[in-house]
Amino acid sequence: MWWLAGGNLIWPFGNVTIKNNLNVDGSINGAKYYNFLFTHDGGTGSPSITNLFNNIGSNSSWTRVSAGLYKTTFTGITFDNTKVLNTRSVTIDNGDAQIIYLTYTSGSDLFIQFYDFATITAYDPAINRLPISLIYYPEL
Repeated sequence: MWWLAGGNLIWPFGNVTIKNNLNVDGSINGAKYYNFLFTHDGGTGSPSITNLFNNIGSNSSWTRVSAGLYKTTFTGITFDNTKVLNTRSVTIDNGDAQIIYLTYTSGSDLFIQFYDFATITAYDPAINRLPISLIYYPEL
């Protein structure tokens, strides 16, 4: 049995498990988003980022940390990896090569790591406008 409180459905009997798809019309309360386009020339310089939407908080410029590893730091937030939904591993066709990228958070940092799919070695690929989305649930 569900109850209503202030327009919200309440289930007071513990966890709810969804075995199939969950469709949400609207937004999940408290969810914050960072959507951006990642562009890089393949060299050792910093990537170019086009912010599409960001309500997580202010972040610094993106920098190249090492081969294929890029980072930005958010102010006033500490990510808890149990509350972040982001792209864990995606393979994309980069011209004649396939690459894998992994996004992850640590503390107030957001990282993107690129690997050559064939050799699984980190490297700096030339990428033109790769869309990336991060969803953070601070209220979980």
